[in-house]
Amino acid sequence: MNISKLSVTNILIAINIALYLLCAISSGNFVDIDLETLLDFGAMNGLLVVAKEQWYRVFSAMFLHGGAMHIAMNMISLYIVGRVVEMYFGKVAYIVLYITTGLFGAMVSLYIHTNSVGMGASGAIFGIFGAVVGFALVHRNRMHDEFQEFIKSIGVVLLLNLGIGLA
Repeated sequence: MNISKLSVTNILIAINIALYLLCAISSGNFVDIDLETLLDFGAMNGLLVVAKEQWYRVFSAMFLHGGAMHIAMNMISLYIVGRVVEMYFGKVAYIVLYITTGLFGAMVSLYIHTNSVGMGASGAIFGIFGAVVGFALVHRNRMHDEFQEFIKSIGVVLLLNLGIGLA
């Protein structure tokens, strides 16, 4: 198998779904995973991260999701935006963007919601989304038809994430 032909987007989606399934099996609920299970798998909580110095949770939380709607919306968004980022930025830059923006998003979430349990790929997804929007705006004159298609994708991702927020 040629590793250079593997899709980073598909690998990230597979990791997120595999961890979701493990959490769902462990909690005995495939629709809504209980907080104890999520914490056992590495979800964030201010007390655990800061006071107990479990900083790995800032990383692990970006691959965990609390419910079926949460994982579905995030993975659809990742699929839509991730393919574009992978195509224009390359695999290595994509991975760096995903992890960096995911960590940054987790830290912001931890600061704002210190006492809550936090998890999800939203920080990473919005980070790569921001990178590709910036790229598209800078290069819109060279993208032509691709830019129009990208604008449609932006609308879909925004609607999906609005759905996540309302759910």
